[in-house]
Amino acid sequence: MILLVCYGYLSSSTSLVQSGLVVDSPQYTVVRSEPDFEIRLYGESSWVTALVRGNSFLNSTKSGFHRLYQYIHGANVNSIRFTMNAPVLTSVITPTQTNGSIYLVRTYITAKSPPQPNPELNLQIDQWRSQCVACQEFSWICKRR
Repeated sequence: MILLVCYGYLSSSTSLVQSGLVVDSPQYTVVRSEPDFEIRLYGESSWVTALVRGNSFLNSTKSGFHRLYQYIHGANVNSIRFTMNAPVLTSVITPTQTNGSIYLVRTYITAKSPPQPNPELNLQIDQWRSQCVACQEFSWICKRR
């Protein structure tokens, strides 16, 4: 399951306004809308991903986001700064009984050829094919699964 953590309210347009700033987001089409969630079909897009091992969804999301924040504020091989984009996605991959879970914390990036992250951040650049994602809209950060 992919959970959506966002900084502002998303719409099907490619940008939104957050505190007076324009924030880019990937294009999508709403496939199905329910009172508590919607199914979105996202087009091809680029994402920066932080893998985090942990026992807490909230703490793992914060830890991964901190690394992503460093990347978009210049901790990359070209020292390029990006604007904050939305959404930030957290996926819970492998819950285990002894070692916690693996979380993938991602942020959308608009650059066609994004620079490689500095190695100490342990981030990767992912190219997504078109896919459906179940989403809930809210502001700030998700504190529940």
